Amino acid sequence: MVNPVRVQKITEKDYSNGTVIYEMCRELRAHDNDALLFAQDLAKSNGCKLVVHYRIYNYLWQGATARFYDWVIASLKEVEATLRVHAIPLVIIFEDNKLYARDTKISHIPHDTGAVVIEEIPLHFARKWKDIYLAHHNTIPLYEVDARNCIPVWELSHKQEFAARTIRSKVHAKLGGYLEEYDKLTTHTANADLLTKMQPIDWNDIRKKIICDESVAEVDWIHAGEKAAHKQLTHFLSEKLQEYDESRNSINIDGQSNLSPYISHGNISRRRIVLELLRTTGVEIRSAFDPVQNGSNGKLGSIAAFIEECVVRAELCENFCYYNHAYDKVTGFPAWAKETLDAHKHDAREYTYTYKQLEKGETHDRLWNAAQLQMVQTGKMHGYMRMYWAKKILEWTKSPEDAMKFAVKLNDTYELDGRDVGGYVGCAWSIGGVHDRPWFTRPIFGTIRYMAVSGVEKRGSIEEYITKFASPPKLV
Repeated sequence: MVNPVRVQKITEKDYSNGTVIYEMCRELRAHDNDALLFAQDLAKSNGCKLVVHYRIYNYLWQGATARFYDWVIASLKEVEATLRVHAIPLVIIFEDNKLYARDTKISHIPHDTGAVVIEEIPLHFARKWKDIYLAHHNTIPLYEVDARNCIPVWELSHKQEFAARTIRSKVHAKLGGYLEEYDKLTTHTANADLLTKMQPIDWNDIRKKIICDESVAEVDWIHAGEKAAHKQLTHFLSEKLQEYDESRNSINIDGQSNLSPYISHGNISRRRIVLELLRTTGVEIRSAFDPVQNGSNGKLGSIAAFIEECVVRAELCENFCYYNHAYDKVTGFPAWAKETLDAHKHDAREYTYTYKQLEKGETHDRLWNAAQLQMVQTGKMHGYMRMYWAKKILEWTKSPEDAMKFAVKLNDTYELDGRDVGGYVGCAWSIGGVHDRPWFTRPIFGTIRYMAVSGVEKRGSIEEYITKFASPPKLV
């Protein structure tokens, strides 16, 4: 049974009977999925049917690229195969932008629907979806399940946290109580006649119908899906964990876990990652962190550093987007940051670049260009370089508003883990001081933390990094 604190009932009415629909969105996996497990438990409580929906918003929204949808389709193919083994159908629904009109109802909610289960997603599109649902469908019980976070976002904190140091102690105190093992997905016998009427999905046909930016192509260095995610986790734990704390910030070493695209697309849960980390290392969770040393300790440095990134920092990002509806805009910055940026808004810029120049990596800074081209070519930018990259966008654009808009758009378009809370908070930290503090005053930045090339030089060979990503891609 899914832990009840991971579930919120959004409507007043309780489920009593009828088909349960699970609206899969950012949790693209069949196993270890609390939203799916809760939906199955709900349906089984009355011997009713269970159907999984995935909605494709078929217009050119920011981030609607071949890179995004090819990952989604590959993930969903695997999900469908697993669901069919368990007698659960997956239905693909195409939506257009009229979905967001207040007078438009949500399509494909059958008359026999007894309840709808959605995932906790603190982003704009999900908030709009819920608003429309409540405006037009609130007679059907709606349940929201946090299938993303180790600690449900509404349980970890009841407010927007100021910084990692203010949320870390809460994570450390609560995490051990939220690492329960997942239930197993079972065969849904009430669906016995349902799958016989539904042919397997023609994924080639689905892909042909998708409207997206085909110029931002799929990458070939990493593969999507639940199985690939678990393979990547196994590789990280066996080959890279031991050196993680030392190598993760080296710009010339592949020392990072490379799990972020899988987490972002929900191919694997962070709870599963932490459970496997503890199982593999034999470490108890209460011994895996030290709040005094920024979440790490000397004896278990890499384990503690990984939990800091995988749980503390990730759930801090979720917290910010959950409680701050302007998470991707300057208006979401803390008051001190807005004040200092406004005071320096008209400072002279030695260089200013358009969005297109930035996109193509056509600046005077060879290091920045290499970071941008790494992201365009591979869908990944080294984690340390992402901070330098975003701060330079603030330095080289006409206003903080432009800087935030450009950084978010580039991240959402090209990153495999774009369109997610981590990307939005990363941009907001770099440009707007979110989860940071005031530093020394300087032009353009005011008291926002500055990053110079000299700081990057401490993380490895800049020339080696530039050479590796020097060849510009073709952009139209």
